[in-house]
Amino acid sequence: MNRREFIRSTGGFALSSLVFPHLSFAQQDEWITAFNQNLKIKPWLIGWQGTNQETLQTGALEVKGKIPQYLNGYFYRNGPAQNEVYGKRYHHWFDGDGMVQKFHIANGKISHFGKMVDTHKYLTEKRQQKMLFQTFGTYLPRRITNVDKINVANISLLPLNKRLFALWEGGSAYEINPKTLATIGIQSWSPQTKGLPFGAHYRQDQDGSIWNIGYASLNNAIVLWHLDSRGKLKQSKVLPIKNVPMVHDFMITKKYLVLLLPSFRFDKAKFMNKHSFLEAHYFDKDQATIVWLIDKDTLNIQKTFELPAQFVFHFVNAYEQDNEVVFESMRYPNADIFNAFTEVMRGRSNKFTEAYPYRVRLNLEKNTVIEEKLSNIYNEFPSIDINETGLVHTQVVSLQQRGELFYNSVAINNYQTGKEQYFSYTQQLAEEHLLIKDARGNDWVVGTTLDYGEKCTKVNIFNAKKLNDGPVAVAKLPYVLPLGFHGKFING
Repeated sequence: MNRREFIRSTGGFALSSLVFPHLSFAQQDEWITAFNQNLKIKPWLIGWQGTNQETLQTGALEVKGKIPQYLNGYFYRNGPAQNEVYGKRYHHWFDGDGMVQKFHIANGKISHFGKMVDTHKYLTEKRQQKMLFQTFGTYLPRRITNVDKINVANISLLPLNKRLFALWEGGSAYEINPKTLATIGIQSWSPQTKGLPFGAHYRQDQDGSIWNIGYASLNNAIVLWHLDSRGKLKQSKVLPIKNVPMVHDFMITKKYLVLLLPSFRFDKAKFMNKHSFLEAHYFDKDQATIVWLIDKDTLNIQKTFELPAQFVFHFVNAYEQDNEVVFESMRYPNADIFNAFTEVMRGRSNKFTEAYPYRVRLNLEKNTVIEEKLSNIYNEFPSIDINETGLVHTQVVSLQQRGELFYNSVAINNYQTGKEQYFSYTQQLAEEHLLIKDARGNDWVVGTTLDYGEKCTKVNIFNAKKLNDGPVAVAKLPYVLPLGFHGKFING
C-alpha cells in the first residue's frame, strides 16, 4: 500500500462515518466518587487526582543538598494532567490532557514551570465547559472527523534543532515553544505526510537524525519515519498490516529498525460496535509475537522472527554483534497492565503487573532466537546514555518495584557485568529517571518523585557512580504534579 492509496482509503484519517457509543454520565460520576473515597485511605492516589490549572509555576525551589556545578539545562517532562474534565473522570491513566513540565537547572538552582498543551481537544472542551471527546480508554457519542481532533499530546517529548514537540501515540506531533511552553500547533513533516501518526518513542541515530514509527489501527497500517537532524523529512513509508498490534516503542541498530509486534492486537469490528479503543484490543496467548528487522536504507522488511506471546511498552536498546541482532526489553507476559492503569483511576489498584528485563539474540545466519531473563525484579521506564543508541550500551537506568506499592526505586544495571546499584525511596512513587551527562562528561541520574507523605513533587539528582548513596540534591515543589510518563534533558 503506497501513501496515496492509504490516504484515499482513510480520507486523511477521516472517521466521519464513525459514531462513538454513549457513555453514562452517572457511571462517570461513580468513578469520581470511588476515587475520592479511596484517596482518603490511600494517600499515594494523589498522583492520579489531576489538576484543573492551566499553568503551574514557582521561582527557585527549596533544595536539600547541592546541585552539581556543571549540571545546567532544561529537564522537560510530559504526561496526562487533567484527569477529570468538568465533573467527569477518565477511565484510564492514558486519557488525560497533556501538560508539559519544564525544570530549569542553572547555577545551583532549580525552578519549575508547567503548562497544558493547547490541543484541539483541550481548547474545544474548555470553550464548551464539558467532556466532548472519546479517548484511549473512555468513549463518548461524538463524530470524529480526524484523529488529531482527539490528540491529547501527553506521552513524551522530542527536542529537535532548538524546537520542542509534544508527542502522542496515534496522531501528529504538537510543537511547543521550549521557553514559554506556548503551543505553536500541529507539526506536518511534509504536505504529503500530513495527518499520518507520529509515535511517542523516537530514536536518535549516531548522525543526529530521528527515526520514528506510528500505528494507525483503523487503517491497518504502521508508518515509518526518518527525519534529518534539522527536522526535515528524509523518507517515510506505510506498511500494511491486519489487526494492528499496539507498537508503543521500537529500536534501531546500525543497519536496521527493530519492530516488535506484540500479541496485543486491534479488533476493528469490536471498536465499531460500542467499545473504546483500549477495549477493542485483545491479547492472544497462542499468537506469537513477531519481530521485524527493517532495512534502514530501503525501509523494507529484511528478516522476521517469532517470540513467545508477550507485551512490551519499552525497549532498552538494540545493537549488532557478530552475526546477531541483540536487544533488551521490559517484557510483560500478557496485557493485564492495562487493567491496572484503568483501576487506578478509581483508586482500586496498588500494584502494576510484572515487567521483567529480557535480552534477546536474533541469529541472522541460522534464523534462531535465544532469550535470557536478566532479573527477577520488576523493571520499567529504561534509560541509557543517548550516545549509545544502536550500539552496545554499558548501563541501564530503570525504575523498580521493590515492595507492594508501584515503582518506588531507581536502579542502574550493567547487564554485561552483572553490577547493580539501586536506591529505594520512602513514601514516594518514582517517575522516569534519565541518565544524562553534564558539561564535563560526568554521569548523573535525574528524575522526579511523588512524595505522598509530604504531598509534593520532588526533583532528585544522583551521582550515577554512587546511586546507592541516594540523591546528592533534592528540590521540593510546593505542589503535586500529576504523575506523568516521559521526559528529556537538554544541556545549556
